[in-house]
Amino acid sequence: MKSFSDRIKARKKEFEEGIAEKMKAITLEIHADLSENTPVDTGWAASNWLIGITVPIRTPLGSPENIDPSSAINAIAKLSKYTYGKGDIFITNNVPYIQRLNDGHSDKAPAGFVEIAISKAAAKVKNVKVFKK
Repeated sequence: MKSFSDRIKARKKEFEEGIAEKMKAITLEIHADLSENTPVDTGWAASNWLIGITVPIRTPLGSPENIDPSSAINAIAKLSKYTYGKGDIFITNNVPYIQRLNDGHSDKAPAGFVEIAISKAAAKVKNVKVFKK
């Protein structure tokens, strides 16, 4: 039989893994929603939802004329390596006009679409279990 200390260590590990999975799930939900629902003219803003671990990404990828299609793949790959306690997770978009889009400048998405994406993701993952048992 495992000692009390071993059981606590195992429970701590399960908790940390569960929290990391919940953080990954909510991040992926938000990222997918933002990528899909960002108003599109050139596609630059929609392709610039970037995931950073520990520090936010502060520069946009590509340009309106040269969109970098690898951003979503890179974001998911980076997130898959995340473990609890290894830093915060950031979703950023640094195209110069992203705030105007979120303020409702485009009729292709409602004002506050970023906040809406966060709320929807939180609702979807609220029942994700941290502990398996």
